[in-house]
Amino acid sequence: MRWLTLSILMTAVLALTSMVQAQVSQSEDFVPGEVIVKMKNHPRSEESQQFFGKVSTQKGMVLKRSWAGINMHKFSAKSKAPKDVKNLIEELKQDPEVEYAEPNYYVRRLSVGEPEVLSEAQIEAMSTTVSASAFSQTGAPIDIDPTWVALSPANTKPVVAIIDTGVDYNHRVFVESQAIWRNPTEISGNGIDDDGNGYIDDIRGWNFVANNNAPWDDDGHGTHVAGIVLGATVNIAANPVALSKIKIMPLKFLGAGGTGTTSDAIEAIYYAANNGAKVLNNSWGGGSYSQSLVDAIAFSYAKKVVFVAASGNAGNNNDSAPTYPSSYSFDHLMAVAATYDWDLMAGFSNYGANSVHI
Repeated sequence: MRWLTLSILMTAVLALTSMVQAQVSQSEDFVPGEVIVKMKNHPRSEESQQFFGKVSTQKGMVLKRSWAGINMHKFSAKSKAPKDVKNLIEELKQDPEVEYAEPNYYVRRLSVGEPEVLSEAQIEAMSTTVSASAFSQTGAPIDIDPTWVALSPANTKPVVAIIDTGVDYNHRVFVESQAIWRNPTEISGNGIDDDGNGYIDDIRGWNFVANNNAPWDDDGHGTHVAGIVLGATVNIAANPVALSKIKIMPLKFLGAGGTGTTSDAIEAIYYAANNGAKVLNNSWGGGSYSQSLVDAIAFSYAKKVVFVAASGNAGNNNDSAPTYPSSYSFDHLMAVAATYDWDLMAGFSNYGANSVHI
Protein backbone atom coordinates (compact mmCIF):
# COMPACT_ATOMS: atom_id res chain seq x y z
CA MET A 1 0.00 0.00 0.00
CA ARG A 2 1.28 3.45 -0.83
CA TRP A 3 0.75 4.90 2.63
CA LEU A 4 2.83 2.07 4.05
CA THR A 5 5.56 2.72 1.49
CA LEU A 6 5.52 6.37 2.51
CA SER A 7 5.75 5.53 6.19
CA ILE A 8 8.80 3.33 5.63
CA LEU A 9 10.42 6.15 3.68
CA MET A 10 9.65 8.62 6.44
CA THR A 11 11.16 6.40 9.09
CA ALA A 12 14.44 6.59 7.21
CA VAL A 13 14.47 10.38 7.05
CA LEU A 14 13.15 10.79 10.58
CA ALA A 15 16.53 9.51 11.72
CA LEU A 16 17.91 12.95 10.84
CA THR A 17 15.80 14.77 13.44
CA SER A 18 16.07 15.35 17.15
CA MET A 19 15.12 12.06 18.67
CA VAL A 20 14.64 11.01 22.23
CA GLN A 21 17.18 9.86 24.75
CA ALA A 22 16.35 6.96 27.05
CA GLN A 23 15.49 8.20 30.50
CA VAL A 24 16.70 6.73 33.77
CA SER A 25 13.42 5.88 35.40
CA GLN A 26 12.91 7.80 38.61
CA SER A 27 10.58 6.42 41.26
CA GLU A 28 8.78 9.78 41.44
CA ASP A 29 8.97 10.79 37.78
CA PHE A 30 5.20 11.13 37.48
CA VAL A 31 2.55 13.81 37.75
CA PRO A 32 1.82 14.53 41.43
CA GLY A 33 -1.62 13.34 42.46
CA GLU A 34 -2.66 11.67 39.19
CA VAL A 35 -3.34 8.01 38.42
CA ILE A 36 -4.47 6.10 35.33
CA VAL A 37 -6.88 3.21 35.87
CA LYS A 38 -7.96 0.49 33.45
CA MET A 39 -11.36 -1.03 34.31
CA LYS A 40 -12.53 -4.57 33.69
CA ASN A 41 -16.08 -3.56 32.80
CA HIS A 42 -17.50 -0.93 30.45
CA PRO A 43 -17.60 2.61 31.95
CA ARG A 44 -21.41 2.67 31.76
CA SER A 45 -21.82 -0.70 33.44
CA GLU A 46 -23.37 -0.85 36.88
CA GLU A 47 -20.11 -2.21 38.35
CA SER A 48 -18.04 0.65 36.95
CA GLN A 49 -20.54 3.29 38.07
CA GLN A 50 -20.42 1.87 41.57
CA PHE A 51 -16.61 1.98 41.45
CA PHE A 52 -16.62 5.64 40.38
CA GLY A 53 -18.93 6.55 43.24
CA LYS A 54 -16.92 4.55 45.75
CA VAL A 55 -13.52 6.04 44.93
CA SER A 56 -15.04 9.52 44.90
CA THR A 57 -16.62 9.30 48.34
CA GLN A 58 -14.12 7.01 50.07
CA LYS A 59 -10.83 8.05 48.51
CA GLY A 60 -11.50 11.59 47.31
CA MET A 61 -10.60 10.73 43.70
CA VAL A 62 -11.93 12.94 40.88
CA LEU A 63 -12.47 11.58 37.37
CA LYS A 64 -10.66 13.85 34.89
CA ARG A 65 -10.78 11.97 31.58
CA SER A 66 -12.07 8.72 30.11
CA TRP A 67 -11.18 6.86 26.91
CA ALA A 68 -14.17 4.64 26.32
CA GLY A 69 -12.59 2.76 23.44
CA ILE A 70 -9.89 1.36 25.71
CA ASN A 71 -11.87 1.50 28.98
CA MET A 72 -9.24 3.69 30.60
CA HIS A 73 -9.62 6.63 32.98
CA LYS A 74 -7.49 9.39 34.50
CA PHE A 75 -8.15 10.47 38.09
CA SER A 76 -6.78 13.14 40.35
CA ALA A 77 -6.01 11.89 43.85
CA LYS A 78 -6.76 13.59 47.14
CA SER A 79 -3.07 13.81 48.03
CA LYS A 80 -0.25 14.79 45.69
CA ALA A 81 2.47 13.27 47.87
CA PRO A 82 4.34 10.58 45.88
CA LYS A 83 4.13 8.09 48.75
CA ASP A 84 0.36 8.55 49.01
CA VAL A 85 -0.07 8.15 45.26
CA LYS A 86 1.90 4.91 45.33
CA ASN A 87 -0.19 3.62 48.26
CA LEU A 88 -3.38 4.57 46.44
CA ILE A 89 -2.27 2.65 43.36
CA GLU A 90 -1.60 -0.46 45.45
CA GLU A 91 -5.08 -0.16 46.99
CA LEU A 92 -6.70 0.24 43.57
CA LYS A 93 -4.93 -2.86 42.26
CA GLN A 94 -6.76 -4.89 44.91
CA ASP A 95 -10.19 -3.73 43.73
CA PRO A 96 -12.01 -6.47 41.77
CA GLU A 97 -13.21 -3.90 39.20
CA VAL A 98 -9.67 -2.70 38.35
CA GLU A 99 -7.54 -4.39 35.70
CA TYR A 100 -4.53 -2.22 36.58
CA ALA A 101 -3.58 1.18 37.99
CA GLU A 102 -0.38 3.17 37.50
CA PRO A 103 1.07 6.69 37.86
CA ASN A 104 0.74 9.27 35.11
CA TYR A 105 4.40 9.20 34.04
CA TYR A 106 6.26 12.10 32.45
CA VAL A 107 7.72 11.67 28.97
CA ARG A 108 10.10 14.06 27.22
CA ARG A 109 11.60 15.40 24.05
CA LEU A 110 15.35 15.79 24.39
CA SER A 111 17.97 17.40 22.19
CA VAL A 112 19.98 15.30 19.80
CA GLY A 113 23.12 13.68 21.15
CA GLU A 114 26.62 14.93 20.45
CA PRO A 115 28.02 13.52 17.20
CA GLU A 116 31.37 11.80 17.29
CA VAL A 117 34.32 13.77 15.90
CA LEU A 118 35.61 12.30 12.63
CA SER A 119 38.83 13.05 10.83
CA GLU A 120 38.83 14.65 7.37
CA ALA A 121 40.06 11.36 5.91
CA GLN A 122 37.14 9.47 7.47
CA ILE A 123 34.63 11.99 6.19
CA GLU A 124 36.15 11.93 2.71
CA ALA A 125 36.11 8.13 2.62
CA MET A 126 32.50 7.98 3.74
CA SER A 127 31.44 10.68 1.30
CA THR A 128 32.42 8.49 -1.63
CA THR A 129 29.49 6.21 -0.81
CA VAL A 130 26.98 9.05 -1.09
CA SER A 131 25.32 9.60 -4.44
CA ALA A 132 23.62 12.73 -5.71
CA SER A 133 19.96 13.04 -4.79
CA ALA A 134 17.15 15.49 -5.39
CA PHE A 135 16.35 15.20 -1.70
CA SER A 136 17.55 18.44 -0.13
CA GLN A 137 17.79 17.19 3.45
CA THR A 138 20.44 14.52 3.09
CA GLY A 139 23.20 13.34 0.82
CA ALA A 140 22.44 9.70 1.60
CA PRO A 141 21.32 7.58 -1.38
CA ILE A 142 17.74 6.96 -0.33
CA ASP A 143 16.23 6.83 -3.85
CA ILE A 144 13.40 9.15 -2.97
CA ASP A 145 12.53 10.36 -6.49
CA PRO A 146 10.58 7.22 -7.54
CA THR A 147 8.49 7.49 -4.40
CA TRP A 148 7.65 11.11 -5.18
CA VAL A 149 6.38 9.98 -8.57
CA ALA A 150 4.33 7.16 -7.04
CA LEU A 151 2.70 9.52 -4.56
CA SER A 152 0.72 11.49 -7.10
CA PRO A 153 -1.25 14.47 -5.74
CA ALA A 154 -4.29 13.03 -7.48
CA ASN A 155 -4.34 10.08 -5.08
CA THR A 156 -5.76 10.16 -1.60
CA LYS A 157 -3.24 11.90 0.62
CA PRO A 158 -2.26 9.89 3.72
CA VAL A 159 -2.49 11.78 7.02
CA VAL A 160 0.61 11.80 9.24
CA ALA A 161 0.04 12.76 12.88
CA ILE A 162 2.97 14.66 14.41
CA ILE A 163 2.57 13.83 18.11
CA ASP A 164 5.02 16.31 19.57
CA THR A 165 5.37 19.94 20.70
CA GLY A 166 2.98 21.21 18.02
CA VAL A 167 3.64 22.65 14.57
CA ASP A 168 4.20 26.18 13.27
CA TYR A 169 1.34 25.79 10.81
CA ASN A 170 1.74 29.38 9.59
CA HIS A 171 5.27 28.70 8.35
CA ARG A 172 5.71 29.53 4.66
CA VAL A 173 6.65 25.96 3.75
CA PHE A 174 3.49 24.50 5.27
CA VAL A 175 1.27 27.24 3.88
CA GLU A 176 2.62 27.03 0.31
CA SER A 177 2.53 23.24 0.26
CA GLN A 178 -0.95 23.16 1.83
CA ALA A 179 0.35 20.34 3.99
CA ILE A 180 -1.58 20.97 7.21
CA TRP A 181 -4.52 18.63 7.71
CA ARG A 182 -7.96 20.18 7.85
CA ASN A 183 -10.75 18.36 9.63
CA PRO A 184 -13.31 17.90 6.84
CA THR A 185 -16.28 17.52 9.19
CA GLU A 186 -15.62 20.48 11.51
CA ILE A 187 -16.84 24.04 10.85
CA SER A 188 -14.30 26.63 11.92
CA GLY A 189 -15.16 29.14 14.63
CA ASN A 190 -18.76 28.19 15.37
CA GLY A 191 -18.04 26.93 18.89
CA ILE A 192 -19.72 23.59 18.15
CA ASP A 193 -18.36 20.07 18.08
CA ASP A 194 -19.73 19.46 14.58
CA ASP A 195 -18.31 15.96 14.11
CA GLY A 196 -19.09 14.81 17.65
CA ASN A 197 -15.55 13.65 18.40
CA GLY A 198 -15.38 15.50 21.72
CA TYR A 199 -13.30 18.46 20.49
CA ILE A 200 -14.80 21.85 19.60
CA ASP A 201 -13.50 23.54 16.43
CA ASP A 202 -10.60 21.07 16.01
CA ILE A 203 -10.03 22.19 12.44
CA ARG A 204 -6.31 21.32 12.34
CA GLY A 205 -5.67 18.95 15.26
CA TRP A 206 -5.54 19.70 18.98
CA ASN A 207 -3.44 21.14 21.79
CA PHE A 208 -3.66 18.67 24.67
CA VAL A 209 -1.46 20.83 26.91
CA ALA A 210 -3.73 23.89 26.84
CA ASN A 211 -6.85 21.90 25.83
CA ASN A 212 -7.68 24.09 22.85
CA ASN A 213 -7.77 23.93 19.05
CA ALA A 214 -4.42 25.69 18.50
CA PRO A 215 -1.63 23.06 18.38
CA TRP A 216 0.98 25.81 18.06
CA ASP A 217 4.64 24.90 18.51
CA ASP A 218 6.22 26.92 21.33
CA ASP A 219 9.32 24.74 21.39
CA GLY A 220 10.43 24.16 17.79
CA HIS A 221 10.91 20.41 17.92
CA GLY A 222 7.56 19.46 16.43
CA THR A 223 8.01 21.90 13.55
CA HIS A 224 11.46 20.43 12.87
CA VAL A 225 10.00 16.93 12.76
CA ALA A 226 7.05 18.01 10.61
CA GLY A 227 9.43 19.65 8.13
CA ILE A 228 11.40 16.44 7.74
CA VAL A 229 8.24 14.42 7.25
CA LEU A 230 6.99 16.89 4.65
CA GLY A 231 10.41 16.75 2.99
CA ALA A 232 9.88 13.05 2.36
CA THR A 233 7.28 14.01 -0.26
CA VAL A 234 8.42 17.34 -1.72
CA ASN A 235 11.54 19.47 -1.89
CA ILE A 236 11.02 21.87 1.02
CA ALA A 237 14.02 23.95 -0.10
CA ALA A 238 12.20 24.96 -3.29
CA ASN A 239 10.63 28.39 -3.62
CA PRO A 240 7.74 28.11 -3.94
CA VAL A 241 7.25 24.67 -2.38
CA ALA A 242 5.19 22.22 -4.42
CA LEU A 243 1.87 20.93 -3.15
CA SER A 244 2.33 18.30 -0.48
CA LYS A 245 1.52 14.68 -1.22
CA ILE A 246 0.60 14.05 2.42
CA LYS A 247 -1.32 15.85 5.14
CA ILE A 248 0.25 16.68 8.50
CA MET A 249 -1.99 16.51 11.59
CA PRO A 250 -0.46 18.67 14.38
CA LEU A 251 -1.05 17.16 17.82
CA LYS A 252 0.62 19.01 20.70
CA PHE A 253 1.08 17.08 23.94
CA LEU A 254 4.59 18.27 24.90
CA GLY A 255 4.97 21.71 26.46
CA ALA A 256 7.43 24.50 25.68
CA GLY A 257 10.14 22.71 27.66
CA GLY A 258 9.57 19.45 25.81
CA THR A 259 7.88 17.63 28.70
CA GLY A 260 4.52 15.90 28.59
CA THR A 261 2.52 13.20 30.34
CA THR A 262 1.50 9.66 29.53
CA SER A 263 -2.17 10.63 29.72
CA ASP A 264 -1.74 13.38 27.11
CA ALA A 265 0.25 10.99 24.91
CA ILE A 266 -2.63 8.53 25.16
CA GLU A 267 -5.05 11.32 24.31
CA ALA A 268 -3.05 12.28 21.21
CA ILE A 269 -2.70 8.68 20.01
CA TYR A 270 -6.41 8.11 20.61
CA TYR A 271 -7.30 11.27 18.67
CA ALA A 272 -5.00 10.47 15.74
CA ALA A 273 -6.22 6.91 15.36
CA ASN A 274 -9.87 7.98 15.53
CA ASN A 275 -9.58 10.91 13.13
CA GLY A 276 -8.01 9.41 10.04
CA ALA A 277 -4.24 9.46 10.62
CA LYS A 278 -2.44 6.58 8.89
CA VAL A 279 1.03 7.24 10.29
CA LEU A 280 1.72 8.34 13.89
CA ASN A 281 5.15 9.91 14.38
CA ASN A 282 6.55 9.86 17.94
CA SER A 283 9.94 11.51 18.52
CA TRP A 284 9.69 11.40 22.32
CA GLY A 285 9.93 8.95 25.19
CA GLY A 286 11.19 8.21 28.67
CA GLY A 287 9.59 7.15 31.89
CA SER A 288 8.88 3.66 33.12
CA TYR A 289 7.09 0.87 31.30
CA SER A 290 3.48 1.99 31.02
CA GLN A 291 0.68 -0.52 30.52
CA SER A 292 -1.74 2.29 29.72
CA LEU A 293 0.53 3.53 26.92
CA VAL A 294 0.83 -0.06 25.66
CA ASP A 295 -2.97 -0.27 25.49
CA ALA A 296 -3.17 3.04 23.62
CA ILE A 297 -0.64 1.81 21.06
CA ALA A 298 -2.58 -1.46 20.79
CA PHE A 299 -5.67 0.63 20.04
CA SER A 300 -3.80 2.32 17.19
CA TYR A 301 -2.82 -1.12 15.88
CA ALA A 302 -6.50 -2.09 15.76
CA LYS A 303 -7.08 1.04 13.69
CA LYS A 304 -4.52 -0.22 11.12
CA VAL A 305 -2.04 2.63 11.35
CA VAL A 306 1.76 2.73 11.41
CA PHE A 307 3.39 3.82 14.68
CA VAL A 308 6.86 5.34 14.15
CA ALA A 309 9.02 5.91 17.26
CA ALA A 310 12.51 7.29 17.84
CA SER A 311 14.94 4.70 19.22
CA GLY A 312 16.74 7.24 21.43
CA ASN A 313 19.99 9.19 21.56
CA ALA A 314 21.85 7.76 24.54
CA GLY A 315 24.06 5.31 22.61
CA ASN A 316 22.33 2.43 24.42
CA ASN A 317 21.43 -1.06 23.30
CA ASN A 318 17.63 -1.12 23.42
CA ASP A 319 17.68 -4.92 23.40
CA SER A 320 19.06 -4.91 26.95
CA ALA A 321 17.95 -1.45 28.17
CA PRO A 322 14.55 -0.68 26.63
CA THR A 323 13.53 2.83 25.67
CA TYR A 324 9.81 3.52 25.52
CA PRO A 325 7.71 3.79 23.46
CA SER A 326 10.09 2.52 20.74
CA SER A 327 10.80 -0.70 22.66
CA TYR A 328 7.20 -1.83 22.96
CA SER A 329 6.59 -4.90 20.82
CA PHE A 330 3.98 -4.38 18.10
CA ASP A 331 3.86 -5.44 14.47
CA HIS A 332 2.94 -1.91 13.38
CA LEU A 333 5.66 -0.16 15.43
CA MET A 334 8.85 0.95 13.66
CA ALA A 335 11.77 2.01 15.88
CA VAL A 336 14.14 4.33 14.03
CA ALA A 337 17.81 5.01 14.75
CA ALA A 338 19.71 8.19 13.86
CA THR A 339 22.07 8.35 10.88
CA TYR A 340 24.70 10.74 9.59
CA ASP A 341 24.48 12.43 6.21
CA TRP A 342 26.74 9.72 4.75
CA ASP A 343 24.25 6.99 5.63
CA LEU A 344 25.95 5.46 8.68
CA MET A 345 24.37 5.18 12.11
CA ALA A 346 25.21 8.10 14.40
CA GLY A 347 27.50 7.30 17.31
CA PHE A 348 25.01 8.73 19.83
CA SER A 349 22.06 6.75 18.48
CA ASN A 350 20.43 3.93 20.42
CA TYR A 351 20.59 0.62 18.61
CA GLY A 352 19.37 -2.96 18.94
CA ALA A 353 19.50 -5.92 16.59
CA ASN A 354 16.02 -7.03 17.66
CA SER A 355 14.36 -3.83 18.86
CA VAL A 356 15.52 -1.13 16.43
CA HIS A 357 14.17 -1.68 12.95
CA ILE A 358 15.52 1.07 10.69
